[in-house]
Amino acid sequence: MDRIIFLIGAPRSGTTLLARMLGAHSMIYGRAEPHLITPIAHLGYYANVQKAPYDPFNAEQAIREFVT
Repeated sequence: MDRIIFLIGAPRSGTTLLARMLGAHSMIYGRAEPHLITPIAHLGYYANVQKAPYDPFNAEQAIREFVT
């Protein structure tokens, strides 16, 4: 039976290491990190996405990769 699990975490919390360790297993597939959490976290602090301290193009690309 296939199971899908999403692992999320804040930046610098060990998610990259965990993804690499899990990815070393032959039965586990992992994607590149979409870096989705940081842009979403900033949405509450700024009037619009263009003023947030990250590249809106990269954020949009990360969201598209995450949902496809």
